[in-house]
Amino acid sequence: MLKKSLYAVILLFSFVPLFSQVSVKKVERGEEAWRYLIKAEDAYDCGDFSKALEYAEIASSRQKQEADWEMYTLENLYKKAVIRNADDDISEMMILLQELELKEPLEIIKKRVDFYGKDFFGSSFSGLIEKEKFFSRCPEADYIISKIYRLEGESELSIQYLMRAYEYSANLKLPAKKYDILYDLADTAYDTGDWNEYEKYLLTILKDNPYYTDADFMNALVRIVDSDEKENVEKFFLLYRNQSYQSFKALSLLCRYYNSRGEDLKSIKCAALGSIVAVTKIDEALKNRITAYSYESFAKTIYSAGRQNDIMEWGNNSGVWELFYSFAVSCSSYGKLTFGTELLKILSKNLPDSYWQKRCESALLR
Repeated sequence: MLKKSLYAVILLFSFVPLFSQVSVKKVERGEEAWRYLIKAEDAYDCGDFSKALEYAEIASSRQKQEADWEMYTLENLYKKAVIRNADDDISEMMILLQELELKEPLEIIKKRVDFYGKDFFGSSFSGLIEKEKFFSRCPEADYIISKIYRLEGESELSIQYLMRAYEYSANLKLPAKKYDILYDLADTAYDTGDWNEYEKYLLTILKDNPYYTDADFMNALVRIVDSDEKENVEKFFLLYRNQSYQSFKALSLLCRYYNSRGEDLKSIKCAALGSIVAVTKIDEALKNRITAYSYESFAKTIYSAGRQNDIMEWGNNSGVWELFYSFAVSCSSYGKLTFGTELLKILSKNLPDSYWQKRCESALLR
């Protein structure tokens, strides 16, 4: 029944343009795309997928209407000789529009420049106009629709909308939503067994982690492991911090993936950086709630984490303890037995999760 309702909504919106008069007008106050996106997300969270789809489609329609109106407004400027003969530089155009008291087009340009920066448009007014077609897409709506189709088992349609959401992800009102889209693309690739795509999407997430893309930094991490000295385990966690929290899940999943393929060095790199991200998050959380807390050692930090229910729950749900375990096992598999063994000893005594404590104890016996 739900599937029929979804198709009915799509069919309805497919025919609307055929029976409506073509006109360009500004979206009325109260009818903005973002308002319908909120309704779509609320309906989705409540399990009312037909309503969620309907609101998402309206949001897409409003987004296009607004972009069409903006395009019309900006292109109409060229009817004025003073604009046609003006410098194409965005900054110069904004100054000119201010002098001419052309408030509406000035507000459109300022809105885009404030959000994207001038470089996104090649610093040119004509470049901004060309991008207006890009702004007509509503990736948030495409993402909601993709999730609905995925729940309905319509994999191909889900992937189409998900890919489109990613293609226009630079148009997201909340840029960080891009990572949700990429993680869903990775999940889809995992479900279909497309391991090249799976790795590609996770690595795309890591491109935004400047530490992962810094070859010198990553090599420095590996050198500490390569030294294979007992005292370097605590030194490792004392020296480095990384707050790229959105990349933790990608690092954890890639570590598991590379482990399954026997690619120990790649696994170590992901586990090492992921462990630093996790310790950074735990360390910051402990500092914010325990007055007398300061970082002393990796052992004390993970022990203290186990005494905070929400941190403990986050560690369980996010796979933090598993990643620490994988880091130690990968080091041992790579031939760095002293480093790996010392890390396993610390984990076996201090991990707040009994399951992973026992896994560490078993690994030590091996």
